[in-house]
Amino acid sequence: MEASLLTGIEIFLAFIFLLLSAIVAAADVAFFSFTKKDVNQMRRSEDRKIRKISKLFDNPNRLLTTILCADILMNLSFVAVSVIMIHRFCAGWISPFILLPAEIILLGAVVFILGEIIPKIYAVKHLDKTIRRSAPIVWFFMQILRPITSVLLKSTHYVEEKIHIKMQSFSINEYSDVINPAEGEFQDEAQFMKGIAHFRDKDVKQIMKSRMDVVAVEAATPLPELIDIIKKHGYSRIPVYKDNFEEIEGILYVKDLLPYISKQSHFDLLKILHKPFYIPESKLIGDLLSDFKAKKIHFAVVVDEYGVLSGIVTLEDIIEEIVGDIKDEFDSLNMSPEYVKVNDTTYLFPGKFPLTDFARIMDIEEDFFDEIKGENDTLAGLLIEYMEDIPEKGEVINIDPFVFTIEDADQQRIKEIRASYMPKSEMDV
Repeated sequence: MEASLLTGIEIFLAFIFLLLSAIVAAADVAFFSFTKKDVNQMRRSEDRKIRKISKLFDNPNRLLTTILCADILMNLSFVAVSVIMIHRFCAGWISPFILLPAEIILLGAVVFILGEIIPKIYAVKHLDKTIRRSAPIVWFFMQILRPITSVLLKSTHYVEEKIHIKMQSFSINEYSDVINPAEGEFQDEAQFMKGIAHFRDKDVKQIMKSRMDVVAVEAATPLPELIDIIKKHGYSRIPVYKDNFEEIEGILYVKDLLPYISKQSHFDLLKILHKPFYIPESKLIGDLLSDFKAKKIHFAVVVDEYGVLSGIVTLEDIIEEIVGDIKDEFDSLNMSPEYVKVNDTTYLFPGKFPLTDFARIMDIEEDFFDEIKGENDTLAGLLIEYMEDIPEKGEVINIDPFVFTIEDADQQRIKEIRASYMPKSEMDV
């Protein structure tokens, strides 16, 4: 009787461990198949249960670590109980040399098929149902495994820091981190020093003017029309293209037009163009500054890895990375502010506003969004990367501790964004 009871308990435990393993494996697929946009929609859901499930995504590293630990523990527990049960029944009449390989193959197949493959296939086909049913189990494991996952996360962070320290020697960038003067004291000087320290690590893509914002003219543009364009925009150098923007014929220096003002009949735009200087998006701006000095030019055309035109970059763009925005008399008269302060915690930004400038205004570290911004360097690019889609006008996006509202957008880009600082305690519903 006692033997049968013990066997029954072992079978029951083995079943429970295998079932939990299957649930956790399915949760692994379900939770990490949800996009950031899906999670954001869950947080705004009217269903309280859905909002509670969305809180599991607040710390994705802990969520992943919990799922992996739970899966391993349940598999090991199932194997341990099964091995004890098999040995008690078979140890007397089957050789250990046959029994051990048989156990490995049999239990490995059971765990692989019933504990991994089948649950994950089911989860792929029924994401919503899986995440609803597995969320309580995942939450339970997050609580009981918190001491273990906390140690694992801290040790991982410690190792990453050690590796990072060993790979980097002391540099001017590290020196700049200690430049943090008291409020009101030497703020401009400190900003200047930080600009010098960090600008060489930035690439052209971070400071260039996007092709959508570039002012360019067609090669057949008549001189009177050309002069009107120059008066309107105030640039001293303008790209000139033929047929389409991808075919840049050269760069027009406005000063070269002076001899033709009085004799327009002899004007040939193509004859006075300067050869364009092409550079990749990945070029460091420190290297570009050296190229500008060597070639005695102030203007470069930026192309991506496929050779498609991405935008332009000028010497002024590089200098502004060191000293801050440079406003001339034309800027002050004809250009609207780049951003508007609504109140102490809310601002209006254009979509193309640089993340580095946003970080400075919001008083956060420049690398605050590094884990989610991908290759993007603008506020619009950050939100598109986070949502994995172009948000619609009026859509609200929570990236703790900020709340972003899309004020203006079309099918191609985000034009204006309202950014509000809101601590997590105020964001919770």
